[in-house]
Amino acid sequence: MPDEGSKEMRADAGSSSKAVLWSALCLTACLLAVLVSYVLRNYYVKAYSDPINWLLYAVNIREKFSDSYWPVGYPLFLKAALPLFGKYAVFLSNLPVLIIMGAVSGLLAGMLEKKTLCEKLLIGIGCFALLISFDPGKIVYLSNPYRDPLSFLLIVTSVALLWRYIDGGGKSLVSMGLAGLALGYAYSVRETSILIIIPMLLYGIVEWRLNRDIKLWRSILVFGLFALAGALPLLLQSFTGMGQSVLPPQAVASQDLLPGLHVETQKSTFPRAVEYFAGNGGLIYLPALIAGLVFALMSKNRKVLLVLLPGVALYFLFYSFYERFVSRYFYIVVVLSMPLAAYGLYAVAGLAARFMKLSGQGQKYMYLFVTLVLSMRAALGLIGAKPEEPLFRIENARELAEYIDEVLPEEAVVYTQRHLCEVIDFFTSVDSYPCYEYCYNDSLELGELFEAVEKKIVQGRDLFVISPSRDEGLCSGATALEGLFKLTEISRFKPADYNLQSDIYDCEEAVVFRIGRWDDLEVVHQIQWPDNNGGILQVDVGRLWHEKSKRVKAELYYNDELLSGSISNGVSFYRINGGSSNGLLTLRSDNPVRPRLDPVVLDMSDEITLNFGEDSKPLFTDFLSESFLEMRPPRSPRVRSVHGGGSVRIPVPWEIGAEWVYATFVVRAYEKLTGHRLVLEFLNAEEKILRTAFVPADDLGHIISVPLFSKEDMDEFLVSLKIRAEAEISGVETTLPPALDLDRVIVSRVPIVNELEINVGSGDRAYIVDGFYKEEVFNGEYPVRWTYDRAIFDVRMLEPSKQMDLELRHVAGVRAKDAPSSDMEVMFNGERIEMAIVSESGGEGPRIETLQGTLRLEAFRPVTNMLEVRTSTWTPADYGATSDRRKLGIMLEKITIKEAK
Repeated sequence: MPDEGSKEMRADAGSSSKAVLWSALCLTACLLAVLVSYVLRNYYVKAYSDPINWLLYAVNIREKFSDSYWPVGYPLFLKAALPLFGKYAVFLSNLPVLIIMGAVSGLLAGMLEKKTLCEKLLIGIGCFALLISFDPGKIVYLSNPYRDPLSFLLIVTSVALLWRYIDGGGKSLVSMGLAGLALGYAYSVRETSILIIIPMLLYGIVEWRLNRDIKLWRSILVFGLFALAGALPLLLQSFTGMGQSVLPPQAVASQDLLPGLHVETQKSTFPRAVEYFAGNGGLIYLPALIAGLVFALMSKNRKVLLVLLPGVALYFLFYSFYERFVSRYFYIVVVLSMPLAAYGLYAVAGLAARFMKLSGQGQKYMYLFVTLVLSMRAALGLIGAKPEEPLFRIENARELAEYIDEVLPEEAVVYTQRHLCEVIDFFTSVDSYPCYEYCYNDSLELGELFEAVEKKIVQGRDLFVISPSRDEGLCSGATALEGLFKLTEISRFKPADYNLQSDIYDCEEAVVFRIGRWDDLEVVHQIQWPDNNGGILQVDVGRLWHEKSKRVKAELYYNDELLSGSISNGVSFYRINGGSSNGLLTLRSDNPVRPRLDPVVLDMSDEITLNFGEDSKPLFTDFLSESFLEMRPPRSPRVRSVHGGGSVRIPVPWEIGAEWVYATFVVRAYEKLTGHRLVLEFLNAEEKILRTAFVPADDLGHIISVPLFSKEDMDEFLVSLKIRAEAEISGVETTLPPALDLDRVIVSRVPIVNELEINVGSGDRAYIVDGFYKEEVFNGEYPVRWTYDRAIFDVRMLEPSKQMDLELRHVAGVRAKDAPSSDMEVMFNGERIEMAIVSESGGEGPRIETLQGTLRLEAFRPVTNMLEVRTSTWTPADYGATSDRRKLGIMLEKITIKEAK
């Protein structure tokens, strides 16, 4: 019989284990409470993009089952979750999935070595604490209906069940079957989940070779049959939609075995992935991983070396070749690597306990201490975390839905910008569509737009559009619709009242407009002139003409004087001579016309700016040829993109006298490619080259001033543009497409003068040919521009009869001390001009410096002359001055050409 002392020792050990166990359970409860509290404080309803697409897929699963190429596994899960959570709380439906996923990840950590139940529990809690502290924001993000958490949970569950089967000597076929079922359904949720089968198969074969009690083919058969059962939803979907079940629907639809995988993008995605893990890992994760790997190698831990490590490497490398870095894709690497990190930490703790010669109970307390530290670290990171701005939550979604359902009739149709349209469509009784479906203002699509909206009006549908107010500027969709239909305001609301963040709807005040037919045959506007000198009148008549219109005539009058008997679509410019301070602008037609002409009064000296972006107000796309409207979508809503070339109509409403007319094009290469450039040729209607310009294939906007004509009276001027791409080094082939973005064109007049003064940065656009950055203000006083290494002015002036002086004012002393000197060289019509400093203001540091040189009479050409400034460049970021990565020449302030004294 055991003596009384040994009984007491066992009793003490039992009570100690119970104390540790209860402590572990309390830690678990606290961690869960902290995590749930953190998510509920920081969550937001992402009722757009992927989450809303998955929810709509689930709602319409019968219709989409065979039509969609996205896997059906997650929509089936959401279909079951929607009745349980409801359409609002479903945006938190992934939270329990994430919690269970973390628990199974902890279970994997506890299964890596043979330990007592208490020790396994402590290791699992530590792993869970590590996981939730790695990137807490991602847990909030993934609480929304993304498919990723469910696929991650199924992957780790499949691995855990396989390990259980192997640890049990291959006796529990239920575990093996469930492992296959979990992985099969993970494949139905996210196709890339199947990658984990490679290390799982490798591990199973190695374990079978070591333990022949495990029946290999029976195991494979059971796993395979249940995996097929789990994958059945996706296999059926692929068969009904694509006529085959070998490949998933997305691979067939995209004709790409691995959609999204691009070898050439690895150079950009891989470094960002490394940065993500290094930035979030802190001082614990990466050292713990290394420790886990070392101990696994020392102990030949096959679960680590054959499953976890290959799985982590496989997913990390696979997603590194994706077209862009997406952190939620890489979160499976976090989930699979965290058991290895926990294994490393607790192995170090066990080593420390042995070094300190602690008993078995002492090791448990050491484990408890490590778990407590990890839990406190996680809790402290989550307890105080609050959102930096009000977030769109469930209560906000309810309030917005109540407002929309109150303002709009049931089953109405409302157009608005993304992502507000998705929010309205899901939560309310109305149908909502993105405005971009109706924002293109092309003549090719006008009839289709008119017919689509008119058809709904005929069907008796109530149509509306939600847009920023007119004071802020209508959205592009509302602008396009107003060109064809009458918009009547019925309500207003402030997006901030519903915590609609900028990515949902970004404006101060939104207006709800009813869409209806035009009903006036005549519209009249009172025009007020600032003085009696007249000016230029800008008028927008909307989309009067299209293939579905029945209009025969439309006439525009000013004070009963006919301005145009054949007015065209969109914006037009008219010269109004002086005589009175006001007048009446009238549009008459045989069919109803737009109730608003949005007249704008311009002074005779004003420039005319044509902004070509889809979000510009008004739209000037009628001045562009069809080629500018064919590239869909443009790179930005602020530009129009064109491939190969096109033409632009330049309005010239002035009465031209002794002056030149210039069109300044603001452009940018469509794609960036270092060492390559675009060659632009601007031609007139007679195919005469007006200007040739070179645009580097960088991310910067470039200004090109094109001379049109002088001393001619024309209403408009047609400029054709031809684009080709080339390498800056001769003989090198280029892959750069001959495509560019056109931002805007500024039309201006420049007087023909005997002497010339160019204020760089404020009145220089008509003279700039190439080689300048955008305008800046130096020292809060001087408008300036930085040059490239080669900056060119077009000097247009009367041919002088005497020798002229050239003065160049620039800001000196702005380069870093160890940057190269500018080595400025000035050329006039190819002739080098000797420049000397004649004055400078200021002492050390930045100062205004004036240089002067003489222009020989013989150097001048009739009408047009080229002034070129060449410099060496420097990049401020290379010298720690600023983060500016531009290659800068000199900062020019003024150019003057005047008669020599």
